[in-house]
Amino acid sequence: MSYEAETIANAFLRLAKEDCVGISNMKMQKLLYFAQGHAMSLLDEELISDNCQAWDYGPVFPHTYHCLKKYGAGDITAEIESDEDPDRFEPRLDPEARALVRAVWKKYGKLGAIHLSELSHVKNGPWAITRSENNGDYRAVIKKSLIEQYFKGLPGASQ
Repeated sequence: MSYEAETIANAFLRLAKEDCVGISNMKMQKLLYFAQGHAMSLLDEELISDNCQAWDYGPVFPHTYHCLKKYGAGDITAEIESDEDPDRFEPRLDPEARALVRAVWKKYGKLGAIHLSELSHVKNGPWAITRSENNGDYRAVIKKSLIEQYFKGLPGASQ
């Protein structure tokens, strides 16, 4: 089952609150990207239904970015809400998705936004390939197949 990026973002925000860790918009974008990659590697399915774009500072889920840009470079202080449906982005995740989000949080949650950005910029990674193939166009969508292939090739990907 896949979810809107905002739903997964809210799940990360709850974990951050539990651990008293701040999350900026930049950090959130990278956490979403890593969650998507690990889901495709471990579960053989996407976690996030939205497309990810190759922006200057790394992978970005545009709608989520725009929902959170009011925080600037500061920490996000509230969950994302929908004007149409207050419960739309409530993180009601199935057990497999919840476990994956927790595992991604455990692995990456305490890392800073810059460090996560550097990890997402690896040579021959999905972001770098997409930027190169599209002459740096920030609107270029990072193909989900490219994300899956990359994350399946990481050491320990099947764990």
